[in-house]
Amino acid sequence: MSNPTFQIRELKESEDPGVHDILYTDAAGVIRYSADVYDSAEEAEKAKAELIASGELPDWWDIYTPTE
Repeated sequence: MSNPTFQIRELKESEDPGVHDILYTDAAGVIRYSADVYDSAEEAEKAKAELIASGELPDWWDIYTPTE
């Protein structure tokens, strides 16, 4: 098991270039993604910092299953 982490991901399949979301990996290794998307990596980083500062994981995040 590892420590929970947040990561910024660029949505390559998005119609809008530069759109990002946030991935969260919990201590059990389950990866979830944010329902919110951000117009830039900077906006996503700001949202990530706010999530880390709050210490809470939103319960509406869906489980991410890589397709690659």
